[in-house]
Amino acid sequence: MASKGLHSKKKDAGRRAGAITLRQKVLWIIGAITICLFVSLYTIGSTVLEAGFTTVEQRSVATDVKRVFTALNDSLDKLDSTAKDWSAWGATYDFIQNGNPAYIHENLSTETLILLEFNFALFFNRSGQLVYGKGVDLERQQAVPVTNLLATIRSNPKLLQHQNNDSEYRGTMEFPTGPVLLISRPILTNEQQGPMRGTLIVGRYLDASKIRRLTQKTEVPTISIYPRSSKQLPPDFKAISPKLTLQNPIAVQPLNQNLIAGYGLLPNIYGQPGLLIRVDIPRLVFQQAQVSLQTFLGLLLIAGILFTLVTLLLLEKLVLTRVFEITDGIKTIQLKQDLSQRLPIKGEDELSHLPIAINKMLAALELSQQELWQSRAQYQWQANHDTLTELPNRRQFEQHLQTLLRNIDDLGEKHVVCVLDLDRFKIVNDTCGHAAGDELLRQIGLLIQKQVRKTDLLARLGGDEFGILFGHCALEEAQAIAQSLQKSLQAYRFVWQSKVFTIGASIGLTQITQESAEITNVMTAADLACYAAKNQGGDRIHFYEIGSSDVQLQLSEMNWALKIRQAIEENCFCLYYQPIVAVDQFLNPDSRVLTSPPPVADLALGLEHSSLVPDHASPAEFSRQCEILLRLKDEAGNIVSPAAFIPIAERYNLMPAIDRWVVRTLLAQLQPLVAAGSILPLEDYQYAINLSGGSINDPDFADFLLEQFQHFQVPPSLICFEITETVAISNLKQAINFIQTLKQVGCKFALDDFGSGMSSFAYLQSLPVDFLKIDGAFIKSLNQNQINYEIVKSINSIAHLMNMMTIAEFVENLETLNTLNYLQVDYAQGYGIAKPAPFQDFSSGA
Repeated sequence: MASKGLHSKKKDAGRRAGAITLRQKVLWIIGAITICLFVSLYTIGSTVLEAGFTTVEQRSVATDVKRVFTALNDSLDKLDSTAKDWSAWGATYDFIQNGNPAYIHENLSTETLILLEFNFALFFNRSGQLVYGKGVDLERQQAVPVTNLLATIRSNPKLLQHQNNDSEYRGTMEFPTGPVLLISRPILTNEQQGPMRGTLIVGRYLDASKIRRLTQKTEVPTISIYPRSSKQLPPDFKAISPKLTLQNPIAVQPLNQNLIAGYGLLPNIYGQPGLLIRVDIPRLVFQQAQVSLQTFLGLLLIAGILFTLVTLLLLEKLVLTRVFEITDGIKTIQLKQDLSQRLPIKGEDELSHLPIAINKMLAALELSQQELWQSRAQYQWQANHDTLTELPNRRQFEQHLQTLLRNIDDLGEKHVVCVLDLDRFKIVNDTCGHAAGDELLRQIGLLIQKQVRKTDLLARLGGDEFGILFGHCALEEAQAIAQSLQKSLQAYRFVWQSKVFTIGASIGLTQITQESAEITNVMTAADLACYAAKNQGGDRIHFYEIGSSDVQLQLSEMNWALKIRQAIEENCFCLYYQPIVAVDQFLNPDSRVLTSPPPVADLALGLEHSSLVPDHASPAEFSRQCEILLRLKDEAGNIVSPAAFIPIAERYNLMPAIDRWVVRTLLAQLQPLVAAGSILPLEDYQYAINLSGGSINDPDFADFLLEQFQHFQVPPSLICFEITETVAISNLKQAINFIQTLKQVGCKFALDDFGSGMSSFAYLQSLPVDFLKIDGAFIKSLNQNQINYEIVKSINSIAHLMNMMTIAEFVENLETLNTLNYLQVDYAQGYGIAKPAPFQDFSSGA
């Protein structure tokens, strides 16, 4: 028995030894699998992570380069906006012809160029001769000469040769003093009409101060700019330059473990390769990639150890669990067999009603689900549709647009967005009520729906504005559909209670391509195109390219228009004045009487004449009028020249609102002086206010003026209104009615800039004006040009025959004043007499 027991113990020990050996084998196998899996995962993961981080790093740097491009384009747009305003402005148009120094004083001061961030502004006539040039060092904030620029300008004759009114050169250009952002535009009238009188060129140096501003604006640490043609290019620029083209203008290249560089190529004014840009960015993404790889390695090690331990435990647990499940299964079967033999089944009639109750519960649940789905479907429909026209609303329109933008691929797919705004909807709404307006919108929706393709999405965006999404559609096809739609709307007649209305539409189009970045840019371009069509008179189609300079320019102008509206509401404008003096009283007694006319000499134009005014004379003492002028204060309190905002105010029809602000403000400042008896309504003394054509043509403006006189208790005889001859002739009947209405209460009127437009003595007999202001173009060269002398003489004589007083503008020197005295011109005004000053100085007696 003892030997048997001993034999059994040895046998058990052998089994245990065998079991341990098997476990070790399993452990080795699992360990080997884990290591192989770990190495494979690390290799694949590190490769994917490195590639991903490299892609992220390159995209991030490329985005930084694009931000610099965008900032430079914004600077170009800002230059272009002001250049467009200046070049298509009547004052500039006249300045090229007559060299009026008042234009220089008012618009081309050093402070104005600093405010506009211009390094130079150059005005050339049609012959390519420089009429005037102004240069400014923005860093030192002082004037600098522009002679060093002229050789480069003249070596690029295209800058001075514009083929049509829409011609423009914009981009970068290399000057001896460094690279420049440059704009060249033809000089035209207010209506952007010809003939062209010359060229305006403005520029901004890409110097150290500009680069500092770029770094601040873009938050890019380091920016370097070199001309591509420079012989002193750094080695890395030379290496990367051949890889950059205008089609692929961005490249990224690591410099070392700590820095990565992004390179960009900018076009010059001729659309050819111009400037090379480099941005240096710390390799934070690369460093993060190294940390991520180390973290990934550590996690894999921990995961491998845990995987090995858990696998071993699961293997042992799985065997034991399986044995227990088999054992429990056998016991359960046996138990059920025993119970089936001992317990018979009873109570089947209690259970027979259970299926009926279950069916009722299921039916009720199904009905509740149907009602829920119906309510949800109705809510979703209402959330995505316009209840009036039953068309998709702006929300659904933009969702579809977002889907198109997200799914645009490399196959060259193109889509077009159209925004349509009804031109005369407000007339229907105001004349016949909202019910008629609602019915009109429903009918227009049906009319448009019949015109577009089945695959197109038509939506009501709000108010009287509709949107059409032409999916998978070329621009030419979309334009053809838009033209057909425009003709249908022109022919459409809306009838409401025996009244018939014609309805037109302003239509804006923009094309979506792979380069279209965001839905906001797309909708902005389409909205602005529609606005441009409306601003040009309506009932037309306008196209804007997303991100184009036209879009940026209109956005800039709209921002300016918004600033002007805010300035009106927040009283950010301020009044200036310039005295108008009696010529004979202003001169000293020795020079009042001339026995012979002054000599007409062939002298150079300019201000290099003798002393401007007599030493004894005081403009205030001999002043019989003062012209009220307007200035704007920006956010920093700086005075902004009228050249920066008047052209935009004219284009956006804001001048009537500005005129009303001037009238209210002037009368409010005169009220306490009148009440205190400080000023009297002298027969020959007035405050002259310039009025725009929009105010003259406003049928309610005369009533507004009468109300203001009554409200502020200021005698109308103190006020003289100035209107230009162009405004007067454009609507002669309305101008005559307006003048007669105000003259009945005592106001005086002056015809401004006489001789600069469609001058005719015939219509003067119809205009009941009191003063004739002779245009400064004739006065400036009065002593140097015999023709101008005779013109002034004849204008003055005819005006006196018609019982009108004459005022000479732009009087700059004593010789001119003596000549005016000899010709018996009544009044004079100009920088030689007094420069404009804040009106508060005048009203306070300063």
